[in-house]
Amino acid sequence: RYLLIGDSVSRGYRGSLEKISGIPVDYIGTSSLILDELFLREIESFFNWGGVDMYSAIQVQIGIHGIMDIKTELNGDFYDVYRNQYKNLIEFLLEKTKRLVLASTTPVIDRYWNCSNKYLSFILRNTHPLCMEHINERMDKELSIRNNMARDIAKEYSLIFNDLYFYMRNEGKKFRHIDEIHYEKKSNVFMARKVAECFGNNKEN
Repeated sequence: RYLLIGDSVSRGYRGSLEKISGIPVDYIGTSSLILDELFLREIESFFNWGGVDMYSAIQVQIGIHGIMDIKTELNGDFYDVYRNQYKNLIEFLLEKTKRLVLASTTPVIDRYWNCSNKYLSFILRNTHPLCMEHINERMDKELSIRNNMARDIAKEYSLIFNDLYFYMRNEGKKFRHIDEIHYEKKSNVFMARKVAECFGNNKEN
């Protein structure tokens, strides 16, 4: 049994991961920033009914929520606290699984098709082939910091790092965004394959 801890992007490829791996996939979705007290309480509450080693693999993909103005975050010890909380989460989850994967957060774009006519907006977002050229620079700068932090923590704990950000900027750049964060359905199979490979269970290979 697998577990995804993440945002709505993770939720999007959950079903594809089940089909590719042939294994049930549970999902913890939260809009909380990892610094929020609610975040760890949600995770702990989820595991209260379970037990140790109930999941053969867990992936964490949590970098998108709680992004503020970059100047605000650079003041004080925001990143030190963020890193420490991330490590607390990792140490908690290492007691629940033998295979823990950290995943980078996928790119965010500007809503360049935003217009008052909903039909025109629909056409624009579903026909423009170059969505990845409209990267939101402010968000991308912050995601880069958080993704690098996740990569460093994965290295520190000898964990697998699933660089979904890199994959979507390169192999996955053919997929269109349907809004600033989410992708068209075809991308879910692509990302699910990357997760299955990290879990060591891509039955398509």
